[in-house]
Amino acid sequence: YQSQPRVTRIATYNTFLPSISGKYTITRDLELQAGFSKAIGRPPIDSLAGLWSIVEDASGVTQRVDAPNPALLPENVKKYDVRLAYYLGGRGSNAPGQVSLGVSQFDIENLRETYDYTADEFGVDDPEYADYIFRSTRNSTKSRRNRNLEFSYQQTLGFLPEILRGT
Repeated sequence: YQSQPRVTRIATYNTFLPSISGKYTITRDLELQAGFSKAIGRPPIDSLAGLWSIVEDASGVTQRVDAPNPALLPENVKKYDVRLAYYLGGRGSNAPGQVSLGVSQFDIENLRETYDYTADEFGVDDPEYADYIFRSTRNSTKSRRNRNLEFSYQQTLGFLPEILRGT
């Protein structure tokens, strides 16, 4: 690393990241909550910069180079949430519990994924590394969508001593 000149890189993001949420009380014990948010996930610094790590074993079975990727982009995420909650016996600290059903969706662009390249695909023409696998992180070209459904039941443990109640 001392034989190469120091490289300085600068990146800026001008991204608008709104977030909004709200709730509506349908009845005294039934509540609807909904929300939307945008976010970015920056890559870890060791995925962007650093030295190549050569991974080998004595038998020669494992021949891999782990390399950073300075061209990684941040992940862009849009999240949608809806939750319906029924509070058992009212609300507040003395309420015995709640039952809820939640649905969420994440739309992700530029998802980071680990990928294995051949030396030729990675742009290495040194014959010593011709049989090595080059592992690096890249951004996915496909948009991803994750959907979640959650059913939850929570109950306070009223039989506990006073010092442990509400936990």
